[in-house]
Amino acid sequence: MRVQNKSSKSEIKGRPDYYITPTHDFTQYTRDSEQKYWTKDTKFDWQQNIKDNLKEHLDSLDPKDFTKILFLILPMVEANVNHKIAEIRQHHLPLEEDAIKDIAECIPFGKTVIQQALVIQSPLKSFELSVLKLKDQLEILHSEALNLSEQIRLGFYKKGINVKPLETDKEIKEQSIELSRLTSEIEQVQKDIKQLKAKNKIETEKLKNKITRELNSIEPQVLVDLEETRQLLGRTLTLKKILAIDL
Repeated sequence: MRVQNKSSKSEIKGRPDYYITPTHDFTQYTRDSEQKYWTKDTKFDWQQNIKDNLKEHLDSLDPKDFTKILFLILPMVEANVNHKIAEIRQHHLPLEEDAIKDIAECIPFGKTVIQQALVIQSPLKSFELSVLKLKDQLEILHSEALNLSEQIRLGFYKKGINVKPLETDKEIKEQSIELSRLTSEIEQVQKDIKQLKAKNKIETEKLKNKITRELNSIEPQVLVDLEETRQLLGRTLTLKKILAIDL
């Protein structure tokens, strides 16, 4: 037996039906809000680059303000460099691309060895891309199935961006068929991921061993670059204390 939605229009006065839809699709609501509240001054540019924006802002500061920000940040940078040195000495260079990029952020641009580490690691990223694509597909299917299950539980029927109470046997059947399809696809993708991992396991281990050996060969120079960076940071912070820069 389906429980009818007894909510009255007065309970949601001023809000369109799609505002209370139990899904993540707020496209129409967002569009209405944009038409009502949008102005050229408040429009958000999704293409902007945060890193470039920060650099532009820093470049526009006067020397005194720039110095204030510099000496606020340098102790955090120094702590991060110390952490990376200790981490590498204990666990060696990481295999993950993002972890290598984090280390590269701590080393001046003129040092090229850490960039070699990214090149050495790149075949592993390509090798695992097929599994990552399947995992992304699985996440999307799980999200769609969850949303549909929630619509069924609450007694809603969604077509495109329109949502209404679930009423006819045809609508109930459509939802049931769609949920069955999503469940089958989820099971199939899970099987595909498992099979692909099993197939690639031996080759992946061989590749990881090869990459580890190559990373170990450049690790001493990476540590030298990090140590030089740490010493530079230490001298700079010591100079601040000697000069008693007023921040």
